[in-house]
Amino acid sequence: MIESSEVDALWELEDRVSSLETGNRRFRVLCLAITVLTASLFAMGQASPAHKTLTAERFSVVDGQGRERAYLGLNKTGTVSLKLMGEGGKGLSELSVTKEGLPALVLEEPSGKGRVHFGMSDLKGATDLTFWFDRSRRLQLKTDKDGAPSMAMFDGSGETQTPSRPRAAIGLATSGAPYLKLQDRAGTTLWSKP
Repeated sequence: MIESSEVDALWELEDRVSSLETGNRRFRVLCLAITVLTASLFAMGQASPAHKTLTAERFSVVDGQGRERAYLGLNKTGTVSLKLMGEGGKGLSELSVTKEGLPALVLEEPSGKGRVHFGMSDLKGATDLTFWFDRSRRLQLKTDKDGAPSMAMFDGSGETQTPSRPRAAIGLATSGAPYLKLQDRAGTTLWSKP
């Protein structure tokens, strides 16, 4: 026969096992909750924010041989520019904003010589489109700050004069009156109207 003290010990043992099983279940639930919470925090940390900012002084694009083919940044003169280069590393086009805040677009030939320049020539709104050949200005279309248009043609004798003088000019004055002017190499007017 089982004595009452043994029965009490069995009941006590059963209570202790039951208590351990309950604690074990709670511990597993707590571990699961901590794991889910940690995974959620990690996933939220990996999620991309709505707005990103990437900051650098210069961004370069290089080809398979490591040669620079394009860049976005400050050039040697401190102008902010986007420059695209050919296979030889020579610039072919450049979109820029000068230190003074003037936008410009320059197209160059593969040798690096500028061929076309389009931009603002002052902060008051004057614009110009200039065509170059062999480092000489050949044709220039302009509007002044009041919107008066003009066209000047150069003989290609080079840019030795500062500023170089056009050989022929046609345009409208700010008043709207037309003009036409022809000059020799020295800048002497040969003929003009009005």
